Amino acid sequence: MRVLLLAFAKLVEGGDGGAITTYLSIAFELFTNSIERHGLPNNYLMPAGGGGSEVDSTIGKMCAQALLHFMKTSQASFKEVMVMPSLISKKSTIENAVRGEMSGYSGGGGGGGVAPAKKKLSLASFGK
Repeated sequence: MRVLLLAFAKLVEGGDGGAITTYLSIAFELFTNSIERHGLPNNYLMPAGGGGSEVDSTIGKMCAQALLHFMKTSQASFKEVMVMPSLISKKSTIENAVRGEMSGYSGGGGGGGVAPAKKKLSLASFGK
């Protein structure tokens, strides 16, 4: 992941929009496949096939963090990639991953995860 983000940073530094768009189209395909396979934390997006012992939601989370980084760093290229015909079927996965990362995976995702209810502190329970 670190190498992929470093390569992206070098492309952004160079300023070549076409190369950034090409790189993002390849990275999006890779990351969406990983997110679909591993899901996202807090059941925000359930993994394809229901999961199993080989599923790790932290991998999905790292991919979602990278997608959010791409979105914030190069918005024009991100938008270009989102309308590519090859990624139309993966658009909902990308949107859910970015929304989940921005919200801290608290409810609203495709998996129906809900944020834990806040507990009310009762001072009466702290008796002498």
